Amino acid sequence: MYNFRGLIFEFSFLLIFLVVAILFIRTLQNTLLSISPENRQIKPPAVWRILIPIYNFYFVFVLVDGISDSIQAHLESAGEEVNSRPAHEIGRVWAVLFFVFYLLRIFELNPLDELALVATLVCFIIYWKSVSNYKKKIEQSPELFLDAEKEQMLSGDNPAT
Repeated sequence: MYNFRGLIFEFSFLLIFLVVAILFIRTLQNTLLSISPENRQIKPPAVWRILIPIYNFYFVFVLVDGISDSIQAHLESAGEEVNSRPAHEIGRVWAVLFFVFYLLRIFELNPLDELALVATLVCFIIYWKSVSNYKKKIEQSPELFLDAEKEQMLSGDNPAT
């Protein structure tokens, strides 16, 4: 006999997971899109690679490093003082916990995997919020021109004159 309640619960969980994952990935992609192309250390569409099973254990570290370095390069080129790699530490903690959680699940260490899941989710939320805050900061500072505006300035074409 089929367990329809269990099936509905699993389907609901999967749906919620996918919605959250898509919203998170869109935040990362939009953050990279708000950064000038010459400062991007990772291409915006590449963020979707985090959905590739197994590969994502490696790629999450690449993603955290690339986004952090991109934000730092953008802020520094805008003349902002940056003390350290933005959102890097919490991103690395999240990436490590993400990996540890899956290892604990594989070896069925139940009390520890539940603790690791909670810690992973907390760090995930903090990382997401941190990246989102940097995105807002970048979008609110008009210090960098768009590529088309730079080209106009260099060529001497000024539509205002």
